[in-house]
Amino acid sequence: MRLKDRVVIITGGGGDIGTASALAMAREGAIIAVTDSRPETAERTAAAIVEAGGRASAYALDVMDEDAVERTFEAVNAAVGCPDILLNLAGDTIIKKSVDMSVAEFEHVLRLNVTGQFITARSAARRMLARGRGGVMINIASILGYGGTPRRAGYTASRAAIINLTRTLAVEWALDGIRVNCVAPGWTMTRALRNAVSSGSLNVEALIERTPMGRLPEVEDIASVIIFLASDESGMITGHTIPVDGGVTAYMGVGGKPSHA
Repeated sequence: MRLKDRVVIITGGGGDIGTASALAMAREGAIIAVTDSRPETAERTAAAIVEAGGRASAYALDVMDEDAVERTFEAVNAAVGCPDILLNLAGDTIIKKSVDMSVAEFEHVLRLNVTGQFITARSAARRMLARGRGGVMINIASILGYGGTPRRAGYTASRAAIINLTRTLAVEWALDGIRVNCVAPGWTMTRALRNAVSSGSLNVEALIERTPMGRLPEVEDIASVIIFLASDESGMITGHTIPVDGGVTAYMGVGGKPSHA
């Protein structure tokens, strides 16, 4: 019960990684407030937690709406207490050639992925600072924040920005006892990825081939790292991003397939 009675707010909690993380944190004793712009998915995740014997509630939330974020965080504060942990999962991408991408599309991805995480981090910090007992924030980036990939200009730029936003917030709030870290998943076996594989739009075998550990991460692999960063076991870690990618970002070998040679 590493997170016993700790209040957790999860944004984007209706997605696959959000659901897996919410369930894992609930099993560790946390009280979960699941938020998502799609209320039905937040409710589904919260219901799964309650059915498993945990404590959870659901809230509809657009993280780009500053007033809505403040209202929702205050509602959580009134219902179960000041947030101890914030998990920032809300995000989106637009896959399009850069020459065809509009400025509005590019800015939408940046605003949702970066500004949205800033808005929620700011709201959580205001309450943590007022309480005076610190807290934990975990942002979600991607290994694509470390390099480029075609047709995802807004996404890769936003994920790189989140990595450095994490560093800035960490050093700004460290003396107040607030730790801020980041998880950068690799290509993860979510329903969206499985659907892309099934439709033939993604060559999963090529991805697996260049992954040193020989498999892609499952959502539970991401959740386990989130649990570690949320717990006291990582009490001296702040300002860091942990890639969960099976070694993809470490591999600089010749050819697509890592070997012992």
